[in-house]
Amino acid sequence: MISNFWNKYQAAVKQWLHDEFKVPAEKETNPKLKELKMAEYNKIQNAYTETLNEEINRRATERGERRISLCLPGSYYDKPLQR
Repeated sequence: MISNFWNKYQAAVKQWLHDEFKVPAEKETNPKLKELKMAEYNKIQNAYTETLNEEINRRATERGERRISLCLPGSYYDKPLQR
């Protein structure tokens, strides 16, 4: 069930990146703007790839290039809250 979620999430991210960044960059007629837009697309795509790929993320974290955020530790629970 969880892997199905991650597969759907990754597909949604891929589609979003394509629609919101790659397509507009490819349609850009100004060469300088096209280059900037493609660079932005590649930067965001790489960030998502590094975040979603467990092995790449682990290595980047070990090198100190990525950190795990503990911003809202009270928001994470192993089990649903019973109210």
